Amino acid sequence: MRSLVFALVVSQVATSISDDTSSYMGSVVRIWPVGCSGCIIAKGSEHAFGLSAAHCAGTVGSTIHVYSSGKEIAKGIWVAVDRTRDLALFKLPSANVPEPTSVIDPLPQTGSWLSISHPANSPNVRQRADLVFRDNRMHATLKNTRNVFDLKNGKFAGGSSGGPIFISNMKSGTSGLAGISTHGVDNRQIWAAEHGQIMAFMEVNEKLMDKDCRVWCERWKPDLPPAPGNITPGPPIEGDIPDWINSDRERSIEHIRVRSMLESCEKRIAQLELMLQNPIKGNDGRDGKDGMDGTAGLQGIPGLNGKDGLPGRDGKDGKDGIAGPQGRSGVVTIRFIDEKGREIKRHEAVATGSTVNVHVERFLRKDTRK
Repeated sequence: MRSLVFALVVSQVATSISDDTSSYMGSVVRIWPVGCSGCIIAKGSEHAFGLSAAHCAGTVGSTIHVYSSGKEIAKGIWVAVDRTRDLALFKLPSANVPEPTSVIDPLPQTGSWLSISHPANSPNVRQRADLVFRDNRMHATLKNTRNVFDLKNGKFAGGSSGGPIFISNMKSGTSGLAGISTHGVDNRQIWAAEHGQIMAFMEVNEKLMDKDCRVWCERWKPDLPPAPGNITPGPPIEGDIPDWINSDRERSIEHIRVRSMLESCEKRIAQLELMLQNPIKGNDGRDGKDGMDGTAGLQGIPGLNGKDGLPGRDGKDGKDGIAGPQGRSGVVTIRFIDEKGREIKRHEAVATGSTVNVHVERFLRKDTRK
């Protein structure tokens, strides 16, 4: 392996890069559909190759769309993905691809740092940020070290992942790609794959590149020998990116998930409001079981007497009865008895319905007569 983490003991210069950054700008591209950034590092007669972050990449062979200055320049594919280092290599046709920026080797001992990327809030415009090297520390999720930079100015946000970190050494006149952004805190801090990690990744995957593209590394004779070894990771610093959202891709997924939940809630609220305004009567439910008899209530107050009812209608006249049969004529005997029970007079065989004349005064007492 070649030089590893030379940036770890570098004494940083506070001044920003003063040379022309137009050569850097052209090599920075935007990768869709993930919405990350990338950097073209080599260009041949047929193909060009670029670096980005592994969390921005799909599977090897999956298709991407590459944009420069807001226009799609080519469709490409991922050819290598290293989840441990969080680095990925992509390939695309070289036609219309801007000039590359090579990986610098070895890393200068001093220099000024610069980030260029495509933040999500300005997808068609490249944004630069001047950086100050802070320290090198272990990343909790990757289980790997990252170089940590503070932003002096400029922008870094969602969409900046995969963007390049450049270094320029004015004394030696050298500059080039020295890191790949993988994590960060918006407009405050960047965590980047180290120069040595990029070199190790490219040495393994160089064989996947066209022969005329294997000039991805610009080597120069340093003015000082590189410093060996690694620096001890520093302690966590307040304001570092939370472990539960540690990449632009995860942040974007979380934003999409929350936005989807809000849209779903808003649609449901609108439906409920519409139902309240225009209620729909549902089908009658089944009769429930009879409940238990309740306790008898108190006796109520007697009600008022009701009004007299109206007279009833006259009944109809009944039908005449049937006449009975005519009785037979008979005879009777009429006897006249005095007070002593003696028969005074008798009429025999008197027909019923006939008249008998009787002289009454014959039977009256004499003292009663006048």
